[in-house]
Amino acid sequence: MDKRSTGMLMIAVMVLMTLAYFSARDTDPVALQLGRVVFADLKPSLDQVAHVSINSGQAAVTLEKRAGVWRVVDREGYRVDMAQLSRLLRGLADMLYLERKTSNPSRFAALGLADRDTQNGAATYVELRTPNQRWSLLVGAAPVSRAGQYIRLPEQDQAWLVDQGLVLNSTPEKWLSPVILNVDSEQIKAVILSQPNARRVEISNKSDALGQVENARITNLPNGVSVPYAGAADEVTRALVNLRLQDVQTFNSIDWRDAIAAQFDLINNKTLLIRGVMVASECWISVSLGSDFSVEDRLIYGLGNDVEHWAYKISHYDYGLLARGMIDFIDAEAL
Repeated sequence: MDKRSTGMLMIAVMVLMTLAYFSARDTDPVALQLGRVVFADLKPSLDQVAHVSINSGQAAVTLEKRAGVWRVVDREGYRVDMAQLSRLLRGLADMLYLERKTSNPSRFAALGLADRDTQNGAATYVELRTPNQRWSLLVGAAPVSRAGQYIRLPEQDQAWLVDQGLVLNSTPEKWLSPVILNVDSEQIKAVILSQPNARRVEISNKSDALGQVENARITNLPNGVSVPYAGAADEVTRALVNLRLQDVQTFNSIDWRDAIAAQFDLINNKTLLIRGVMVASECWISVSLGSDFSVEDRLIYGLGNDVEHWAYKISHYDYGLLARGMIDFIDAEAL
């Protein structure tokens, strides 16, 4: 065989080897996943998803859609934070495989993808369900130097990097719809703060002369005393602006004896009453509405239909505004 024939033969062999390599790679079921959606059938079914569970091993939460409303099962069916849930569902539906990682189970812990009974590096288990379908996923850590997150499918030993960064709260209180109510200070005409065995505080939020909102003032200050600063009463009239919760339990779970009270008289002649107690250094309040509160009133002030069914844990700062006594409004120099 001459040199020219030998060269042609070698070229032909190299071409065949190259074709065989790419053919084998293209039929590798793992390699074929790159760039593809992890759950291809999830997006068309998002409207039918009615169950979400998240379990980190240390904590767990279950969310369910009941009569069209998402509820936190672990908090007696309180409403879900829909913005957070929507982000999670969209992220799972759009999630793409970016890069194949290890398939060695001994290395899963380093990616946060170890089995849930593992002491360190355990994954968070996520499950979605419709009446007829189920999707489940083990979610691990996020890469240090790039976007995305490590995941693997249950019962599979292949780890992946995906394009979505998933925020997975596994504690029930983190999934609660966060705003209790939202009443702007301009909607408040007067406030009465009262505590057991103490002088109540009466606050007016209108100017007697012009009927225009200006600095709120305390109308029953003792003679000869003054407030420590001009906006002291204003802080109370702003206490219900975007008032947020930290946790909930049912109203009857709390002993409301010896509760403080904050009565807010609104400019539409409606009355809203907040009661509060301290329980083991935690601040809990309830909300009571006058019988004349309409559905439209509830919408205006961000009040749920079942607002009176619940006790709400709030921050110490917010509670402190509602629990102020007369002594808190008197200039120290006058004492």
